[in-house]
Amino acid sequence: MSDPFGQIGQFFLNLLTGLGVEAGLASFLLKVAGAAALATGCLFSTFFLIWAERKLLARLQDRLGPNRTGPFGMLQTIADFAKLVTKELIFPSGVDRPVFLLAPLLVVMSVVGIWAVVPFAPRFLRRGRRSPTWELWFSARE
Repeated sequence: MSDPFGQIGQFFLNLLTGLGVEAGLASFLLKVAGAAALATGCLFSTFFLIWAERKLLARLQDRLGPNRTGPFGMLQTIADFAKLVTKELIFPSGVDRPVFLLAPLLVVMSVVGIWAVVPFAPRFLRRGRRSPTWELWFSARE
């Protein structure tokens, strides 16, 4: 099993085309699903790393750390996010409101977008062809 992502992608492509979806649309849907899965994995790993950091720092400071929300405090980051979202918006005077509101979203999108250039497999998100990123990544490492 040298290219598991390629085999999984081919399986879902055959499944979608077998259900009557046009090949081009099926390929597009698989690319969107792969990008969504990658972004979700990055965000969940961020949640886990925040939890692990809090637990480690609590251990170093002789505290319990997050332990109230969810099992072992795993949902503390989500609770912090909900608290942050429900806070009152305060706009500095003279600020451009749309830019001020979109800035955090653009920062998160740019950080998650960095993962788009990391080659996970030779044919990840590209049906039947090697990714140019894969070629650049491994030619630069030699």
